[in-house]
Order: sequence, then structure tokens, then C-alpha cells
Amino acid sequence: MVAIKNIVWKMVDKFSESHFTLAVASHMVYDEDVVFNENNVTSYLSELEEYISNFITYLAGREKQPEAAIAGLNLDQMKPKEFD
Repeated sequence: MVAIKNIVWKMVDKFSESHFTLAVASHMVYDEDVVFNENNVTSYLSELEEYISNFITYLAGREKQPEAAIAGLNLDQMKPKEFD
């Protein structure tokens, strides 16, 4: 969890400078004292997930893809995730 905190923080910081806004997830507080743990990681990752989802939808709309709101990911080209 320690390894991903700074990555998530940096990505959310960049998205918050953009025109994308959150509709569902809450804005979380990031600072040096924040520690991701099993109780709060879902909240932090849901914020990042919503920003990424908005970005995918934006890109699909920009490319004039039909049904842009749901067409951001081409499921035929996604590789199946292998679980151990």
C-alpha cells in the first residue's frame, strides 16, 4: 500500500488540475501523513477511478465514438487478467 500511495496522489493531483470533476467519489486529503490501509484505500482508489473513467469517456467523445459514455474500453482487445 505504501508503494501505490505516491502514485495515486500524483495522478489525482494532475486530474484535479484538469477540467474533470467528481460526481460520485469524494475528494480525499493527501499529505505526507496519509497512510493507505484496508480501511481507507477503497475511498482513495475510487476517487482515482472516477477521474480515469471521466478521462476515458472524454477521449471516446473526442474521437466521436458511438455511445462514447460506454465505449471507452474495447473489451475485444483487452487481455484476460490471470489470477494466481
